[in-house]
Amino acid sequence: MNPIKNFENFFSNIFLISLSLVITFFVSEMAFRYFYKFTPFQGTYEITDQIHQPRPYVEAVAAPNLEGINSLGYKGDLPELPKPEGEFRVAVLGGSTVFGHEPNFEKMTGEMSLPHYLEKELQKQVGSHVRVYNFGITSTVVQQELARTVMDVITFKPDLILSYGGGNDYLNPHSVGYPHRYVYHEVNPLWITDVSEYPAFRLFFFGSLLVRTLFRTYYEGYFERLRKPRHYDAKNAPFYSVPEINYVESLYRMQVISQAFGAKFAAFFQPLRIFYQGSEPEKRDLAQYNNNIQKAVKAKKVKHFQNLFDVFKNDSTSVWTDEIHLTDSANKKIAQYLAQQLKTFIKKGPHQ
Repeated sequence: MNPIKNFENFFSNIFLISLSLVITFFVSEMAFRYFYKFTPFQGTYEITDQIHQPRPYVEAVAAPNLEGINSLGYKGDLPELPKPEGEFRVAVLGGSTVFGHEPNFEKMTGEMSLPHYLEKELQKQVGSHVRVYNFGITSTVVQQELARTVMDVITFKPDLILSYGGGNDYLNPHSVGYPHRYVYHEVNPLWITDVSEYPAFRLFFFGSLLVRTLFRTYYEGYFERLRKPRHYDAKNAPFYSVPEINYVESLYRMQVISQAFGAKFAAFFQPLRIFYQGSEPEKRDLAQYNNNIQKAVKAKKVKHFQNLFDVFKNDSTSVWTDEIHLTDSANKKIAQYLAQQLKTFIKKGPHQ
């Protein structure tokens, strides 16, 4: 047998097989793209909902090009400057329970955000001079509220700054101070200094919808594992390692900053379904967390703080849509409750 001929046949067969595989893959990919709609990977909905985008210093805001979102990336109109005479201005910070639904969903259903309902209640109970502005962003933790207070909120000379949240901080105790979406900004190939660490092969095939779908679990696990490890000394750096201390210390700093700029400050820890429908160990854990927060609040002298865990204890109606979000009717009740608590902060209008 001619060895050269065998060699040529071997490589000819390899080439034909490779070409067949490439053509088959290409045809399959095109067909898959035409017939199949890819859904975002688990846990990435916070940044793939086409609503939020990164913004320096405050990590992420809503996309300003969307209807109903202002130029800074918050929902609704920005407060007017200079502030109209006689207006009592309230700025509300928090996560998705403050931000509310997507603007288009609100438009279709009529279900509005908590700040919207709070403004209606305060105007009803105090006067039409009260205006409430929404500075909430989905998935926010309290350190982000602190950053937004400094970078954005005080610019508009509020009379009262209100923090309504805490749920995201409690539900993510192993990622103190980090919002849910942060890993997707943190795992960034631009950070890589060793070229050998760059996942070139994986990212090349990541461009294929077919590969993304067939190897979905693999890609989720791989990019999650790239998360940078964070090790803090709980004794020497409790603000960065102990959830309760991080939460209360951030509230205290917001209080100091608010007062320095002539605003009052109040904070409410939002109700959570686990307090009502969780297992006994979960309820005990939440109760201990609450107890630690109360001790820290007292030690730091956070003046106006209230835990709303049991605000629905006598309510037999449907309250929850998930672990942290309320139905529209329950949201209105929270607004009524908050308005009652906040009335004493608010000055009467010029004609009242």
